[in-house]
Amino acid sequence: MKNSELHTALIGQELSDGWIIDELRPRTSGATGACHCLTYWARNPDGQRAFVKVLDPTLNEALEPVDQLHDLQRRLAIFNYERDLLDKCLSKRMRRVVAVLGYGSFKLARYASSVFYLMFEVAECDLREHAGLGKTLDAALNFNVLHQTALSLEALHFNNIAHQDVKPSNVLLFENLFVKLGDLGSAHDKSISRPGNEGKVAGDPGYAPPEQLYDYSSNEWATRRLASDLYLFGSLIVYMFTDVSMTAQISGQLRPEHHWKAWTGNKADVLPYINEAWDAVLDELIDLLDDDIGEELITIVRYLTNPDPDRRGHPRNLAGSGPMYGVRRFSSRLERLAKIAERRIRREVLV
Repeated sequence: MKNSELHTALIGQELSDGWIIDELRPRTSGATGACHCLTYWARNPDGQRAFVKVLDPTLNEALEPVDQLHDLQRRLAIFNYERDLLDKCLSKRMRRVVAVLGYGSFKLARYASSVFYLMFEVAECDLREHAGLGKTLDAALNFNVLHQTALSLEALHFNNIAHQDVKPSNVLLFENLFVKLGDLGSAHDKSISRPGNEGKVAGDPGYAPPEQLYDYSSNEWATRRLASDLYLFGSLIVYMFTDVSMTAQISGQLRPEHHWKAWTGNKADVLPYINEAWDAVLDELIDLLDDDIGEELITIVRYLTNPDPDRRGHPRNLAGSGPMYGVRRFSSRLERLAKIAERRIRREVLV
């Protein structure tokens, strides 16, 4: 069965508890994920909507026949890994991670393999849409969203899960601007080995930290995974106020021969050039955010996005006062900035 035929066959398919797939939801350009998936909307008898991610059961015809089944088995193992992570989040009552509503498999006529799916609650929008409105919204709202995103990340890290793909499309806003992190397709659980051969970049290359882009990997899980999440969060902050990720901005400052697409040497030799590009980005950000709130925000971004993962994080954490890659100090500072911005708005209204 070809993909177009599979898409048609899935519309109207009944899932668990009366849910029915009723519409294809095309993946956005630049969407990433560790396994090939199709996305749909579903409804239950009460009219409630759900987001459904279906593992694409189509064999990869670019592979030799002997390798096609192994490839499908690898994708299924990664898909089930995400399912197990979602179950763990549910059992740990992580309310700031998007809840899975159900999962399972079903058979389709004329198709040999079972079709596996995950079903999720639906957000009102993601951070791309919110950031797009950022020019007309106040800084207090932005800081509030970022504070909540930090709380989401902190909950995952407390349970030894690294998200690995923190980006605007995976920061989801629900009713009353309640924020949750979605898409654990690239996540890593420290206690469970992730199946399959991994590429050097865990999530979206457009947001990835330098060490992944230059193919450097620490032997320490926390440095390899949690430090990466800190960078991704810092890049998200930059995106919120500039509409461009930190990674994209560093890319624009690097000389062509020092860029990760061209560099063939080791990371130690290229790190000074990455630092120069990173410093240039921060200098430009200071010019954009020239008040006291901006200065503090730049400090937060500096701590979070240091190109050297061994120097990334809050100085007190790096000195041993708390987890090396802890998030709490950053969530507290962002909460404080939100309150300062709110007080400013109230003063302006009174004037």
